[in-house]
Amino acid sequence: NHGARFTPRVHLRYEIMPHLTLRASAGKGYRTVHVLAENMYFLASSRKMIIAGDLDIEEAWNAGINLTGYIPISGRELRLTGEAHRTRFVKQIVTDLDTDIDRVLFYNLDGRSWSNVFQVEAQMQPVTGLDISAAWRWNDVWQTIGGELREKPLSSRYKGLLTVSYTTRMRKWQVDYTLQYNGPGRIPSTQANPEPYRSNDYFSAYPVMNAQVTRYFRKWSVYLGAENITGSGQHNAIIAPEDPFGPYFDGAMIWGPVHGRKLYAGFRFAIDRPQN
Repeated sequence: NHGARFTPRVHLRYEIMPHLTLRASAGKGYRTVHVLAENMYFLASSRKMIIAGDLDIEEAWNAGINLTGYIPISGRELRLTGEAHRTRFVKQIVTDLDTDIDRVLFYNLDGRSWSNVFQVEAQMQPVTGLDISAAWRWNDVWQTIGGELREKPLSSRYKGLLTVSYTTRMRKWQVDYTLQYNGPGRIPSTQANPEPYRSNDYFSAYPVMNAQVTRYFRKWSVYLGAENITGSGQHNAIIAPEDPFGPYFDGAMIWGPVHGRKLYAGFRFAIDRPQN
């Protein structure tokens, strides 16, 4: 029981002109961390989970700004959005994978921690039935780990997303395509392991492509699709897989897809609900 908490927050909205709107918000927030429930994936490793001392409730100040505009183009609208958010942690539970190679430590933040996120997005329907959206997000996330200010591990510094969806007239066919581009990021150091069980300290950028074609009929539809078309991702996701009960086994260092290209097909059937 953490008692009563005061969580101030303010929201502002200002219409600069008919097609341009500015929104802003700022406030304080708290969060109770359930360490074991939120980190069960570490059970897929030989690391011991150590909770150091009594953990505080997390506390942070955050602020954000959003600018949305609509640009008319040939009788249609291009929607543009830009936003920025900053979170500064006063109290935080740190998940430390760097201090000890055979342990994951959970303890209260002793230092600085922040998250800056910047994102731009564009959406448009250039012709009837064709919807296109594109977005780009930059993540600047740092926290004090083991007494040293470090980049948060196992998360991409930036991400790009492109989605294209086309539906024919009478809605007989639908084609969907998604491209996600994930930037590089930091991997907790494994240099204390023997040479065969070490990984790089950073992972490279990688794309993920998905596509699906759907054919609609009166009461049912069939679809064919592919996931991770390029087969990108993490090809050696598990350290020491040949010795799952050994001291170096680690299947929790996941930063990307662990499966290659997947093909799938299926059908849907709609059952009409009886009228009352």
